[in-house]
Amino acid sequence: MSVSQVCKSPMASGIWFDGNSAEIRLKDGCILLTAYERGGCYIIDRCNYSQQCGRFNLASESVNTDRPDVAEDKISLWHARMNHLGVTGMARTVRLGVVEGLDDIAGLKIDGDHTASSVMDVCGGCAQGKITRAPLGKDTPPDHVKAILPMDRWHADSFGPFPESIAGNKYMLLIVDEASDKTFAYFLKKKSDEAAAIQDCYRKGKVVHGRPLKEFHSDGGGEFRSTELLKFWSEEGVRVTTTMPHTPQQNGRAERKGREIVEAIRTVLHHARSPVELWAEIAKAVVYVRNMVSVQKTAKNTANQRWSPRSTEGKPIIESAKHLRVLLCDAWVMIPNADRTKLESKARKCIFLGYEESGLAHRFLDIQSAAYTIIKWGCQA
Repeated sequence: MSVSQVCKSPMASGIWFDGNSAEIRLKDGCILLTAYERGGCYIIDRCNYSQQCGRFNLASESVNTDRPDVAEDKISLWHARMNHLGVTGMARTVRLGVVEGLDDIAGLKIDGDHTASSVMDVCGGCAQGKITRAPLGKDTPPDHVKAILPMDRWHADSFGPFPESIAGNKYMLLIVDEASDKTFAYFLKKKSDEAAAIQDCYRKGKVVHGRPLKEFHSDGGGEFRSTELLKFWSEEGVRVTTTMPHTPQQNGRAERKGREIVEAIRTVLHHARSPVELWAEIAKAVVYVRNMVSVQKTAKNTANQRWSPRSTEGKPIIESAKHLRVLLCDAWVMIPNADRTKLESKARKCIFLGYEESGLAHRFLDIQSAAYTIIKWGCQA
């Protein structure tokens, strides 16, 4: 290669000689070629079209055996020849001796004392084509910031739009108390209604426990960052936190709870072959039952028992499941005497929709009326 011709190139800035090496640099500062002196000649070691220069990163087929890191160069060369096969896979092939012609990397070893990063520099092509995100550890967040008492931290997420329910709702808002796993569900016609629903849930929780919420955590969606809601949290002294961009795992509690409820809705709808407009009533019943009977792995009580401060002689009140019925089953509901004549039918056929939050009444859908009508009736064991 002619030095004078290189210097005349409109792209080249010049050639820099340093000891036993030479570099051809472009005018934008990138190193185009690197050569090492051997026997009075400069041998091109690699052609490094940098990605920063908007070009490809090409490795040459030559290896300078006089350099101290020659073993690393040979591994990098064979790594490229094998179409960027992982170093661990290369080491396995060398160890088993199932392929000839790999004498240059016969000493390649990956074990407890040798890792991929210790035998070869990071490959830019692999970083750009194979990089994956490290999983969030089980110790995130650390123990000292985990919620201990109800109202320490709430997780919130919204889901939808769903098909319009019998009440005209399209969205579901879930609020999960971290310490107790108590879940609150709100069903809304539009997302802009979520601020009012969150404030309602907060005021009810504050009355139950007699203290304000410490932290409200969400995915940072617009419905959770509205001016109205942020002003409300500021006035109440509540800390507002959000997940990092593209990191839904940091709101995993609400995400998992939402997935669990949506899967239950889908399951009940298909099992009962019911119209999709009943999704909100199903979700309400699912949340009610989960709060009453579900116990987390690390807990000894249900969500309702951990949320409510009520107790008897220091023990949580035991709830009864005797009033639970199969969701969306057929049901005959008694007609009160005041609503019928002496000879009219004493019952009407309905569909069982779930429970009132108080647990003192069942909810039924009157399928005989022209429109959807929800009937509440006292529970019977």
